[in-house]
Amino acid sequence: MCDAHRRNAYERRSRSPRTRSSSFSRSPRARPTPRTVVRTMSGGLGVVVLAGEQSEAMVSDMAPALHRVAGTPAAQYVIDAARRLDPATVVVVGAEAGQGQEALSGADAYLAGPRELFQSLGECEATLFVWGDTPLLDPSAMLAVVKRREETRAKRAYLTSAGGDDVAVCVDTAWLVEQDPRGESFTAWLVERAESDRSAAATVAAGDEASLRLVNRQALALAEGLVRERLIARHQEAGVTFRDPYSVYVDRGVRLEADVVVEPNCYLYGE
Repeated sequence: MCDAHRRNAYERRSRSPRTRSSSFSRSPRARPTPRTVVRTMSGGLGVVVLAGEQSEAMVSDMAPALHRVAGTPAAQYVIDAARRLDPATVVVVGAEAGQGQEALSGADAYLAGPRELFQSLGECEATLFVWGDTPLLDPSAMLAVVKRREETRAKRAYLTSAGGDDVAVCVDTAWLVEQDPRGESFTAWLVERAESDRSAAATVAAGDEASLRLVNRQALALAEGLVRERLIARHQEAGVTFRDPYSVYVDRGVRLEADVVVEPNCYLYGE
């Protein structure tokens, strides 16, 4: 299915309300990606991954951010992308602390709610809130909204989809502390602020794939297909042959050596 058809399918399907180990494991599956580093803020950047928001359309007790895409929780993609910005701290908020720590890695803290967040942010000049159900959100999009807030000196800058849905929000940390939203859900607080006073904020548009949120099972399947295509393409660039890449399922953690040949209808899981 071409990208245009996928986007059209997602737009039709995502209007619902939101409320084993592989035997090939010795060499990297892809060329290393250069790190992107934020150097524009002397005070540093804090990243908060919002992982607790539920979706009625998913019909699940599990938050969309913890649903797996190519074998990896969606929020893990967000954490890994945020780490490439070289932030002062990355904090996961919203998922149960134990559940988040068990499913995710790479964060400095896992908080059930916002009460302890300000201590984690320390002296960060800016704070980037990112919805954890955005596995295709890349570091360049995150960096764009961080720079937009800095350049405009706005208290808030929003990264939004073509449909107007928020994907990430970068805020001035001192302003955030003054607002003192500790008694409520950060997700609800950010949405309320966006709806009540949007004119005071800057906005950056995200691409269709980068802004894809797991609002329902159709969106989850679409993200799965897009991630799988990218993973297979990286393996191919690293010297792996796929006889029929469209019939192969590869987990994100799978590693394959150069000159390995993967036959049709193969399912490679684990690490």
